[in-house]
This record gives sequence, C-alpha cells and structure tokens, in this order.
Amino acid sequence: MNDSSTDDSHIFFRTNGTNVVISEEWVLPVPVANAHTLVSFTFQTTGGDISFSMVFIGLNGEEEVLIAPRRLQSDTEPVNEALRLEAAGTLILLWDNSYSWLHKKELSYSLQIEQVRQWQWQWQSVG
Repeated sequence: MNDSSTDDSHIFFRTNGTNVVISEEWVLPVPVANAHTLVSFTFQTTGGDISFSMVFIGLNGEEEVLIAPRRLQSDTEPVNEALRLEAAGTLILLWDNSYSWLHKKELSYSLQIEQVRQWQWQWQSVG
C-alpha cells in the first residue's frame, strides 16, 4: 500500500509491505528527491533472523554505507530505524537471507518519508 500527501512545506510518502517471501535477497530502492529528508521504517520477519543493510547512492553515483550488513533477530523483536538524509539520491534497503536460503523468511515492513521542499530548507537555513 502506498500513500502520499503534501502541505506547503513537506511531502509525505508511506508504503507498507506484508508477507514478502525472501529466499535469498530482497532490495527496496527508495528515491530521495530532496535534501533534508527524514526516513523512518520498521520491519519484522517470521521464520528466523535476517541480514539487513542500507546504502545511500548520491546523484553523483557515490555510495555510502549507512548500515553495514548485520544479522538481526527481527523475528523476535521489530527493527525500528530513523535517519535524516542531507542529499538527494537513492536509499537502498537490502534484506539478505542467502546464508539460510533453504529456510525462507517472510518480511513485513513500513516505510515513511518526509521530504522538506527545497524552498523551505533554504529559507530555514538563512533565517
């Protein structure tokens, strides 16, 4: 499910996914149109733990690892993260189950993006 809305200074976007079956890897690319974007998400798995990582790819193609790959016990406790991106580009969320591909995992996630319109953050940084 995708949902978006706007007001004078912000753009909001929310998406959810349930019962995403992961046998090896699953990638969620998230376009970030503006600098000063707040991204928050939560996810949980059934069937065991999963490896998770996050990379940001700037408009110049440069990659920055925001969260190095790590196995998380997301089957016992939801994972919640929030971060502020200071540049436009693409945020890549990667769930990797290749270490346990015989045991498929089910992923449920919720992602929310709040983008401050460019004119708003320029005004705030000057004023």
